[in-house]
Amino acid sequence: MASTGQAVCFKIEARRSKEAFQSFVGKLTPSPVVSDRYAVYNDVSEDHQYCLAHLIRDCRKYAERKGLDGEIGLDLENEIQEACRVHRRYRRDEISLKSRNHRLRYSRKRLENSLIDGLASGSNDLGNFCENILDHFDKLWVF
Repeated sequence: MASTGQAVCFKIEARRSKEAFQSFVGKLTPSPVVSDRYAVYNDVSEDHQYCLAHLIRDCRKYAERKGLDGEIGLDLENEIQEACRVHRRYRRDEISLKSRNHRLRYSRKRLENSLIDGLASGSNDLGNFCENILDHFDKLWVF
């Protein structure tokens, strides 16, 4: 699936591969691209944003666990949701760009610290998840 403000296009392929993706979208415009975290999309654009709704969903799975994974998962979920709320307020002209950037700077630091906690103290599964997000951390903040 690909979409813009005016259109949505779907194409069914036999495989979810880099070749299938490139045959679908061709050469992309310089606009930001939002995708899930499937590796095929990692080099799609310099302005590549990971879908935060997908990330929130994945964090919620950890938040529903008992123990440390649940605590860290909840922190991760809450911080990403807060970043989305801040950006939404900016898009609605409720806060200035300066205020948005100031608030996101703190959200970014808190999220990074929670990801490091998950990497250092969580289960192997959570640690791998956190490591992957940390490796691509800048793709959370393109907006």
